[in-house]
Amino acid sequence: MLSRRVWGNVALLVAALLLGIVLGPWLVGSLSGVALSEEVAVPAQEVEPAAPVSHVCNISEVGVFDNRIHIKCYTGGPPSGDIVYFAAPTSDTQRAARLLSLMLTADAAGKRVYVAYDTAASGVAFGCQVANCRPIQFLLMTD
Repeated sequence: MLSRRVWGNVALLVAALLLGIVLGPWLVGSLSGVALSEEVAVPAQEVEPAAPVSHVCNISEVGVFDNRIHIKCYTGGPPSGDIVYFAAPTSDTQRAARLLSLMLTADAAGKRVYVAYDTAASGVAFGCQVANCRPIQFLLMTD
């Protein structure tokens, strides 16, 4: 038989996941001003992207803005340890909603996320500052 504490944790995780699934697309779509059905042109890259780097992030903050969503980690990622923010543009509303759902679930559950990113990539166009932020390539929730 599972204890009340375990059932409480399960209920919290399910609630956070459902909240992210239900509110994520609406929140991201309403903040970005882009309808879910619109297609977004992706600009061509001028240089070959570097191999992705990864960082295991203990989340200290989840942020939602009109042009981006982001997480802030307690410690910085490689190469210099200065990268504490990892962000994604809200222009791709479906991707932003999926990432936001994972971010909120991990934060609510006290889980870490494994963030993959390109150390040379820039997200300045959507508010990710060069000094301390990199665009997210993908996220995984870990124990």
